[in-house]
Amino acid sequence: MALFGDLQRQLLAPHPEIPLGFELADFRELQKSTLVIAALLANPRHGWLNSSSTVRALTSPTIVVGSQRLTAWEARCEIIRRAIEYLENR
Repeated sequence: MALFGDLQRQLLAPHPEIPLGFELADFRELQKSTLVIAALLANPRHGWLNSSSTVRALTSPTIVVGSQRLTAWEARCEIIRRAIEYLENR
């Protein structure tokens, strides 16, 4: 929740707020999982996933950041990507 509580705020910040105890390796593992889930959601053979109320809650709200419009899921993936980038470069 600390990482994804306010998606818009996290995306507007210069870098995502990193929760205490999270390391680069943690974010890399989280990114692997999110990429697998994103691939499942994008695959038409798994259309039953998109009818799930849990999946709809994760993907349907639109987050607007500047000129970008992201689903909640895309926003989470972007926050993870930016957190990895920030940790690699500090």
